[in-house]
Amino acid sequence: MFPTVFSALLSFSYYEIFTHPKRLVRKSLPRLKIGFLEIFPCLRIHGKTRTLHIHHWMYLPIILTLSIPLNVPFLDSQLIRGFLIGGTLQGFFINRQARRLIYPNPLEISDQYR
Repeated sequence: MFPTVFSALLSFSYYEIFTHPKRLVRKSLPRLKIGFLEIFPCLRIHGKTRTLHIHHWMYLPIILTLSIPLNVPFLDSQLIRGFLIGGTLQGFFINRQARRLIYPNPLEISDQYR
């Protein structure tokens, strides 16, 4: 139980520092973009006039839920499950405006939602 709680707290802190748009750490990270798909530092699908932002707190609980019946050794780790729980909880504690899924382009203006 302790490794899970420790990992969840570490994950919560990680996602708070690296995914908050106003943090200098987030702004200094390079963007990895392949065509219309951006996969780092966040998962986005860019269109001509709108951008779909797939938040980490949306896909982490799906991975956590799938990890239980799949019995994949990597996902069975208490540390990994704690990391998934912490990232999910951090997403639920952000304000309502940050939970938007679709942003108008240019994204640099709409990325400052918190």
